[in-house]
Amino acid sequence: MKYLSKTLPMPLLKALPFLVAAGAGCGPAAIEISAQRVGAARVATAPLASDAADGATATNRLALALLAALDARPGAAAGNFAFAPASLEGSLNMVAVGAVGPTRAGMVSALGFDGLATGPLAASSALLRSLADTDSARTTLVAADKVWAQSGLTLEATYAQALAHMSQAVGRADFRADPELARATINEWAATQTKGMVKHLFPEGAIDGLTRLVTADTLLLDAPWKSPFDARLTAPKPFAAPGGEVQVPTMRQVGEFPYVTGELGAMVELPLDGERFALDVLVPGPGVELLGGEQLSAMLASLLSKDAKARPVAVELPRFSTRTALRLDDEFKRLGMTEAFSDRADFSGMVRGEALGLGGVLQQVAIQVNERGTRAGVASGAVVQHRMSNFHADEVHADRPFLYLVRDRRSGAFLVVGRVADPSKD
Repeated sequence: MKYLSKTLPMPLLKALPFLVAAGAGCGPAAIEISAQRVGAARVATAPLASDAADGATATNRLALALLAALDARPGAAAGNFAFAPASLEGSLNMVAVGAVGPTRAGMVSALGFDGLATGPLAASSALLRSLADTDSARTTLVAADKVWAQSGLTLEATYAQALAHMSQAVGRADFRADPELARATINEWAATQTKGMVKHLFPEGAIDGLTRLVTADTLLLDAPWKSPFDARLTAPKPFAAPGGEVQVPTMRQVGEFPYVTGELGAMVELPLDGERFALDVLVPGPGVELLGGEQLSAMLASLLSKDAKARPVAVELPRFSTRTALRLDDEFKRLGMTEAFSDRADFSGMVRGEALGLGGVLQQVAIQVNERGTRAGVASGAVVQHRMSNFHADEVHADRPFLYLVRDRRSGAFLVVGRVADPSKD
């Protein structure tokens, strides 16, 4: 694997089921990554329970679909980004359980749960609980979620029971009277859960007086390598960035790791302590500038089907840290969640007597990879608003000569009529 640091990498964090990070160039992928196949081939633990396995399958479906959608963003190939699909599912499933009819169907499909035996909320909750099952005393993984509802808003009994059954905590906030205080409270909760790695999940304006319910899901992973990198071997090495070659601190070690290689490139698995989690690195081969969706699927299928044996590998990996803040409304609409964002949204399973719609999906991910190991903090949130905020807003830009009136609304009389041709002059 001598070309690890000499070609343009597109890292893929597959074996942390809740986290995908990318630098560039991955299109749609067709492979079906089931939890059972990944678990049987790569993870040294007992098989997942069926509900957690369904959660992992849905997570991987969403990961590949959302990776392709994010890669389609302008300029995506020139920058770093990271997202956490299981955390997104955790947050959005707390909304979907209150959706009805086509609204619910679209959310379930977009989140990757179509055709699975376990319900979305139960499946994602089971997966997150299972992630804490590691044999390592040095690995920490903490997941938490919470719902905040408008003070005085009566939640439907079945909705409240579903959240309580899955241990989702429900708090109250007065979004109408003081949305900024509510935003600060929720952001502080997310920062506490992630030990400060995510400080401002909801930016200014994301929560307003029309907000009626907010869900949040957090994950914190702190795991050392099974085989740590020796910091004495870290040295500046060239990295072929899109804007030109740069020198970056690059770690190095030689060890036995699961590894596959071919014309498309190489994929190596770096286990974290306890072997429940791993960092997988996928690097295009010489002459392959970027890996498309079909190529990526082929390499993943090769690694899983061969059950690659550990073999001696010299690994060179840049130290890196990535901090990403994403608003994912458009991506989820393209994945089929259009009804939930529209004026046709039906959340009557959550609240009756008020028209609600999904107003925003946000996520922040902070990840650090260095000689010691991998540390990641994730927070995801969904905002449910009074539906008038979801109407399409027409826009009026007074950016060319215009007329104006001062008008008496009672009589209709024009008191002043004017024209502005150059507002820089009197």
